[in-house]
Amino acid sequence: MRDKEYSTDNPHPVDIHVGRRLRSQRMLKGLSQEKLAESLGITFQQIQKYENGTNRLSASRLFLVSQALDIGLGYFFEGLTGQVEASTLQVAEKKADMADATSLLNSRESVELMRAYQQIQDPAARKQLVEIARNLAKAYTTKK
Repeated sequence: MRDKEYSTDNPHPVDIHVGRRLRSQRMLKGLSQEKLAESLGITFQQIQKYENGTNRLSASRLFLVSQALDIGLGYFFEGLTGQVEASTLQVAEKKADMADATSLLNSRESVELMRAYQQIQDPAARKQLVEIARNLAKAYTTKK
């Protein structure tokens, strides 16, 4: 797969994945794009471009982002498969998935729930919370 197959209109799937992971952690930490950008000495528009996969994060910038978010570098690549899909259709599907995830992360309640979940130290309690959420989802989905 050649990098020439990807452009601003069609970012590389790895850049999309890393951008998704960046956005997720930024929101979980309660940072705005502006605050993160300020801590890195860049503009919030640049953070937007990173999160959308439009612009690639250089190794040095990724290192600085990981320090600003207090996470390991490996976090950004978790979940990547050994082979990156090359077709435009699969990249478009990833963009649609990102839009769905972004919509969810923009919900105040979703972010509050994720923060509360992260604060629970006991794995059994975390599991119980997930089960409660599933049961609530089932109960309210079937009533509609």
